[in-house]
Amino acid sequence: MTYRLTYRNNEFEDIDCDGMQTTERFTLFVRVDKIQEAGDESQQPSG
Repeated sequence: MTYRLTYRNNEFEDIDCDGMQTTERFTLFVRVDKIQEAGDESQQPSG
């Protein structure tokens, strides 16, 4: 699966994930982000 996203000014300007709806794209990205940040509690999301 292909991911393409742009994060700037605390907002997502472009989120593209082949074959997925906008909400699903965002949810998937958030899940991936949480998995990548797992175990590093020193970096809490400011959102």
